[in-house]
Amino acid sequence: MNETLDFGFYLQRAAFLVDQISRVALEKNADILLQQFLILDLLSSATESQNQQTLSNKLGITKGAVSKQLDVMEKLGWVKRTTSDHSRREYIILTTTEGSKKLSQARKALTEVGQPIVDGLGAKSFPVLVKKLHELCLLLDPEEKVY
Repeated sequence: MNETLDFGFYLQRAAFLVDQISRVALEKNADILLQQFLILDLLSSATESQNQQTLSNKLGITKGAVSKQLDVMEKLGWVKRTTSDHSRREYIILTTTEGSKKLSQARKALTEVGQPIVDGLGAKSFPVLVKKLHELCLLLDPEEKVY
């Protein structure tokens, strides 16, 4: 067995399964898409103002895909766009009160679906796994500030 190949396979497989489980939980229990949740989550944890380009870079999706989700989220009242002080062509994205409520609902849905995973790995092992995944992200992309 090649541990490096096994590592890549299991990491990819786990990412796929977590993605699928998360998508179903969010859509079924919080009526929100995964990309919309990720946008709200990034906005809520940001220490500086966020624009479409920043969100695109952090999520690894096109600016057009971010714009499409923001259009929907703005219609739902979860976010609002305001003109940047630096450029009239740039919009800063802000979370609304409704967006914060939706984010809370979505986080609850993910916590509920994730609890069996935490329980299955054990209370001591899970934080170690999270820490190691964080270290891996920093190792693979040291300039990334999402982590």
